Amino acid sequence: AAALSLLLTACAATAPVPGEETKPAEAATEQAAADEASQKKDDSEKKEFLQRAREIGEYQEKVEAEAESQMQMNQTSGEVYEKWKDLHDDIYDYLEGELNEAQLDELKKEESEWLERRDKALEKADKDYEGGSMAPMMHNTTASEYYKTRCYELIAMIG
Repeated sequence: AAALSLLLTACAATAPVPGEETKPAEAATEQAAADEASQKKDDSEKKEFLQRAREIGEYQEKVEAEAESQMQMNQTSGEVYEKWKDLHDDIYDYLEGELNEAQLDELKKEESEWLERRDKALEKADKDYEGGSMAPMMHNTTASEYYKTRCYELIAMIG
């Protein structure tokens, strides 16, 4: 009887409390659902950003082909530059809200380095075409190419 009592006490101490045996499984299921929802959100955002990038590229081809004067080329190159810059800013803002602290620190470091490279390239374009009628177009085109490349780099970081 004493052995049976000792055995029952030992079993009771290790037996799960009714209703609690599913909590770890429920937590794992909830985490998996949250991970899946997060991945779906990332996939959706990534697709949206890629679609916007394609649309900007198509717009760029169209307006470059239609521009008939240097003034039009200067103007349309500025419009394209603004579109790439806006997309970049939207992707960066999205990533800021999604990355963990370590990833965000790395992103900020990379962004700072990228900004330095972009600024040097813009300074060079400005110097090379200073005073010429093509100067605005060359500045905008250089900026556009830097932003376009960076957009695709940032999109690759999603998910």
